[in-house]
Amino acid sequence: VSPHLARTLGAKIVTDDEGAYDSSSYSASYADELMQMNPGMDAVRAQQYENWATQNEIALGNRIMNERVQVTYESVVDDVAEYHEDGIELSAPIEAGEEIVGIITLTAPLNGVARHDIMLKNPYMGFAKFRAGFVGDAIYDWSVTPSDGYLKQREETHFAVSFNPRNPGVSSGYFVVETEDFKMTWKVVGSTGEYEF
Repeated sequence: VSPHLARTLGAKIVTDDEGAYDSSSYSASYADELMQMNPGMDAVRAQQYENWATQNEIALGNRIMNERVQVTYESVVDDVAEYHEDGIELSAPIEAGEEIVGIITLTAPLNGVARHDIMLKNPYMGFAKFRAGFVGDAIYDWSVTPSDGYLKQREETHFAVSFNPRNPGVSSGYFVVETEDFKMTWKVVGSTGEYEF
């Protein structure tokens, strides 16, 4: 707590046993100090300055508290994810699943880029480490961001699937998002525009 906030919050009017004002025990607030330093200042303006200063200090305290909470949250996520990390064999190549969730078709000019967005949550409780990638010919012309990380149950993860053809024609394969508990597979087909799907 800063000296200003302590002074402002500690400012109080003390009364004696009969309810009379006791000026010897009165501590000045920031507005009172402003009025003493600037005798021509309007009392309302002094109170506004005090309110503004108090709000800024409260906002600063909230920012500091939120940063601490965020650091704690991230460390918990890392700890939980680290605990589950050994469930996926990260060195093994990604393989397409048996069930196809959908088809992503994109058309882009040669050396151009087309993008498709997918929002995905962890369908199970908690956090799950994931990896995402492509299988088949798609590994050369397709990319995804992020390619690994943690899926959360309550917050969607945004996957940006991009098609960047380096050769004319059609590029096809599979896009896979894999965790310890599930695997989701999309068929991907990209064209430079000369060919119909």
